[in-house]
Amino acid sequence: ASTFACTNVVIAFANYTNSIVEGNVTNNCTPTPVVVYAANTVFVDQASATAADVSCGTDAIPCKTITEGLAAAADGQTVVVKSGTYVEQLSITKNVILASVLKNTVFVQAPAVLVPDSNGLKSIVNIGGGATTINASVIHMGVRGPGPSSCGSISYGVFVAHPTAPITGNQELAVRANTVMACRTGVD
Repeated sequence: ASTFACTNVVIAFANYTNSIVEGNVTNNCTPTPVVVYAANTVFVDQASATAADVSCGTDAIPCKTITEGLAAAADGQTVVVKSGTYVEQLSITKNVILASVLKNTVFVQAPAVLVPDSNGLKSIVNIGGGATTINASVIHMGVRGPGPSSCGSISYGVFVAHPTAPITGNQELAVRANTVMACRTGVD
């Protein structure tokens, strides 16, 4: 139950003991990547024909947005996001693991308006912005700017209020205001 979503490799080996005479033995061993999900996984897939806004999170009925997936998740659960670009602002206030189904295939894009948090910061992803320590993890996700408008429209790509949140294998791209050279307000 404590295992988070990850890619493992299953290796199939035929005729391991060489007890059968074969004309071609070069095709006996094949590694195949498989994704293993914990029983408490919440799924997000905006491209799924069965995706829903409410009562979602199963593999059969995934959530349409990452925000909905985070809302459906309870502390300790893993939110697995299927490939794509998700135009939304995230606030992670639970002890969850947020992970891309495949490394570098999920991007959170800054929306047209970034709402400031209680400290006035405008971040695409905000982890644990409240007074309570959040032990959330973000794994293999991409965060893209630019900010929605000119100077001051974005503060951070990812803002972590509590340094205990593991951020692993992520990418931040163009985290800046939507201008060229006029100002550089975003922080990668």
